[in-house]
Amino acid sequence: DVKDILRANDYSFTIHPDPRHLTDRVATRDPLGNDVLFLTEPTTFSMPASPEVKPLSVPDSTDDEFDLTESPIRKNIGILTSGGDAQGMNPCVRAVVRMAIARRCRPFFIYEGYQGLVDGGDKIREAKWSDVSGFLTLGGTMIGTARCKQFRELEGRRTGVLNLIRNGIDALVVIGGDGSLTGADRLRAEWPEHVLALEAEGKISREQGDKYRSLMIVGMVGSIDNDLASTDMTIGACSALERICESVDAILSTAMSHQRAFVVEVMGRHCGWLALNAAISTGADYLFIPEAPPKHDDWEASMCKTLKASRDAGKRTSLVIIAEGAIDRHLNPIKSDYIRDILATRLGYDTR
Repeated sequence: DVKDILRANDYSFTIHPDPRHLTDRVATRDPLGNDVLFLTEPTTFSMPASPEVKPLSVPDSTDDEFDLTESPIRKNIGILTSGGDAQGMNPCVRAVVRMAIARRCRPFFIYEGYQGLVDGGDKIREAKWSDVSGFLTLGGTMIGTARCKQFRELEGRRTGVLNLIRNGIDALVVIGGDGSLTGADRLRAEWPEHVLALEAEGKISREQGDKYRSLMIVGMVGSIDNDLASTDMTIGACSALERICESVDAILSTAMSHQRAFVVEVMGRHCGWLALNAAISTGADYLFIPEAPPKHDDWEASMCKTLKASRDAGKRTSLVIIAEGAIDRHLNPIKSDYIRDILATRLGYDTR
């Protein structure tokens, strides 16, 4: 018993009754001060890592697929990618599929984003364990993404609800940016209304209406800008930063040879994470990001002074990195073409 072991080793602990089981949960702290909770049943964290991970009640099998006939299916989960593609989407899809299977759920691919949701038919297909083999090393999204005008309309979303119910899906994992996740949340909010309407129209039975009365959604942010608050890292941000640094490193060799100045504009309409980290990583001389506009109206003079001091100290290149959404203190946009002209006219630099 856990409590006897803790007592024998002079560990203090607290007991927390578990209404679902006869055995109590036990909480204590390890020597480093971390809280430790002993649960009464296995959890996701108790399971071995992929690819050895298997459903708890399914015996080992030499087959590529897991046989789930011996245990009830917990949930049918639809997976779609939407909006602009980002590095890391495929590994994310793979992780959802395999963990869903491991937890006795049935994952379904929804091909071509919300367009596939509206089209239905063969655009919604069950995903097997082996279907995502090789996804880890592939960029973009192998299940596709497409713009969908129909989904912006009420009838289009209602058709999507009907297709989900026909496939027994009442949980949705959406991997995409701001627009994609906003659409998912809107679908979730409207879901009960759509179910009642479909039931009234006779397109689904009363039993189906009762079974699929609500929709569960999980949003996974696929955005290279790393622009979602309270998220440590969005899908694709690290890869985008790596590509920026590779490109800057490549042009700097030419810049040093010819003593040129380069103005590099990177993505980041409202968030300067990419620009800031690229500037730090590549040793840029000046930076413009939306969150920190220049403090003075005559920021051009300040920029020129900084770059000239760098050249006077012996540096052969000048590098300015600017986020696409950079603004001045009066909220006017700062564009890369304008910066290039300033460096060329005021400092006489060969600027690209």
